[in-house]
Amino acid sequence: MKLSTTIVIPTYNGLKLLKRHLPSVIKHSHTTPILIIDDASTDSTVSWVNSHYPQIQLIRNSKNLGFARSVNKAITTIHTDLFLLLNNDVSLHPHTLPQLQSHFSNPNLFAVGAQEKLPSTQTRGQSTGYFHRGLLHHQAATSQTAGPTLWVFGASGMFRRHIWLQLRGFDPLFRPAYWEDIDISYRAWKAGFTCLFDPQAIVSHQTEQSMTKALGSFKFTYSYKNQLLFFWKNVTDFPLFLSHLLWLPYHLSVTSLRTRGQFLHGFFLALLQLPELCRQSLPQPRRTDRQVINQVSPS
Repeated sequence: MKLSTTIVIPTYNGLKLLKRHLPSVIKHSHTTPILIIDDASTDSTVSWVNSHYPQIQLIRNSKNLGFARSVNKAITTIHTDLFLLLNNDVSLHPHTLPQLQSHFSNPNLFAVGAQEKLPSTQTRGQSTGYFHRGLLHHQAATSQTAGPTLWVFGASGMFRRHIWLQLRGFDPLFRPAYWEDIDISYRAWKAGFTCLFDPQAIVSHQTEQSMTKALGSFKFTYSYKNQLLFFWKNVTDFPLFLSHLLWLPYHLSVTSLRTRGQFLHGFFLALLQLPELCRQSLPQPRRTDRQVINQVSPS
């Protein structure tokens, strides 16, 4: 049975990017419905979409909610089995949509990531991770071949909606951006589900255009903040957490010096969100942290 799909595109002041990339999404959507959620943009996104593409469903936030909350809001309004989440700076290739859909005959599959072609002519999509000096580090897999991936990019991934809702979607804890797609993929792995990468499903991604403009040099500070929050939230292995505590003084001194204070700044921002984190409750995991890493590490 073919599963129904919606294409979801969050955007904030991204009119120039939508003008460049949305035509390819429409052309290769194969009549799949498209939903754009506009996060209270101050440009002409809403009027442009309504006048040029009235067939596209458009939601406009009355106030800026941020990336995670906007995406979560969009997912609660759709009723399809799957959704393809695309950044506004991503162009779709001809066979990407059916290629991604083909994997979901496996009911245990949470998400499939596409191969992203970058402006530098490099490609990416499959990732792995490792614990080192008390933190989780992620990196591109060397092979970039079909198979498990640590996380599916929120810029170009297809997700099963009912598992997304079961996992409660993106966590706004990681505002304004970074690590929210790593977090939900990791939680899916720990809950017993699977995340895959398919190099035959291709998109073109003009990376970091919106986020770099919005966050500027603070993007590294927020990335460090969210790396810490990710660890405090998700890692339940006692030796790994003990290692984190033992290495923390090193990071607060040496790593902070190497990053010109950005790690230290991120640490204090993470501390401010600690009460919010402590109010969360996570389900009992079906996989340990080490089992997750073993699932996505090269054999």
